[in-house]
Amino acid sequence: MPIFMPNDGKMIRGHMGKYTQDTPITGFDHISASPPTVQSLLVATAARLLHDLGDAAPDRVIVRTEARGGRRFLGIEKNGVLIDGIYRNHDGAYSIIFDYLMTTIRECIAAAQADNCPIRLINMVWLHGESDRALTREVYHDLFLTLIDDVESRLADTGIAIHWTVVQPSGTGAEGNGNAWPNRLAIFDLADKRANFDVPVTGYAFAQHDASHYSAEGKLLLGESLGRAIAQRLTGTRSPLPQPVRAEIDDCDVVLTIAADAPIVLDTQTLPQPDITLQGFSSHDKHNAILQEVTVEGPRQLRLRFNSAPDPATLMIHYAYRNRNRVEVSQDVRYPAGRGCLRTTWSAPSCLMTGRHIYDWAAGFSIRVADLVLQDI
Repeated sequence: MPIFMPNDGKMIRGHMGKYTQDTPITGFDHISASPPTVQSLLVATAARLLHDLGDAAPDRVIVRTEARGGRRFLGIEKNGVLIDGIYRNHDGAYSIIFDYLMTTIRECIAAAQADNCPIRLINMVWLHGESDRALTREVYHDLFLTLIDDVESRLADTGIAIHWTVVQPSGTGAEGNGNAWPNRLAIFDLADKRANFDVPVTGYAFAQHDASHYSAEGKLLLGESLGRAIAQRLTGTRSPLPQPVRAEIDDCDVVLTIAADAPIVLDTQTLPQPDITLQGFSSHDKHNAILQEVTVEGPRQLRLRFNSAPDPATLMIHYAYRNRNRVEVSQDVRYPAGRGCLRTTWSAPSCLMTGRHIYDWAAGFSIRVADLVLQDI
């Protein structure tokens, strides 16, 4: 497949947040030149994108990462050690990661133009969250929006469209704390504001090899899901992930209406079933009503049954959004502790892994039911 990487010797992974010898990008190498030990979900993304676009596929896709794991938006000083941020350092200066991102994009644009195969779209794939899990929803939203505005203003003179394809972060496995992180909700606030920003994939449904990093299998299937979503957006067929849009309260029951492209299902086979939630669902209210059963009522309705009538004003329902308390025992199955079973009936065979499929899993959410009771579908 025509999947390429810059020829500056940094290959797919880029500078990884470190100052290195400055070798400018003058062209592109095929990704087959990258060491087989270096696996990138972006290559799987590009492969699925090319596969799904078929005859409408571009002449080539260039993949490159400029990132480093475990970094906050803003850098910090900890025990006398300076830790760079993704965007800015603790003193407000732009971080090395951000500077290299801007430099890499500019050099790729120039090299592609010189090669008479100009870049038509810059697609920013964003996967971040754990290091900033303590930030409020509003603060994370504002930081991300500031970065987006900065990137887009710096590249406005190129005339090239930019799109942000964002993964809802998965959360940690049984060795970690789960995934009730405000930033997992903040990204949907941004998607509501920006036409060039969407959240087409939620990360909890992909296998990990430890508490917080995806396994080889997880990277492949996550990458494919991203590639499929980008292809759908480019062809005008993409819709948001399944999420609740209406609630009806009937004594001990709450019926949620889910906005989705296809009928919904509670899949208890594809992923290991959650062991600290009820198929991914949990709740709380001032009456301490206990959630006892979740069933599919219709093509796009879920019924949640409680042991007693919950308080309509204070009832919160969470899905794939749950922190694991230290006293709770959770089986280490190499999937996030805060995972769930809700998806649509849509599926497609993997083009990279025989016998595997990709799905549209519902996004993790945390809602106040009173906010949905009067909402229109």
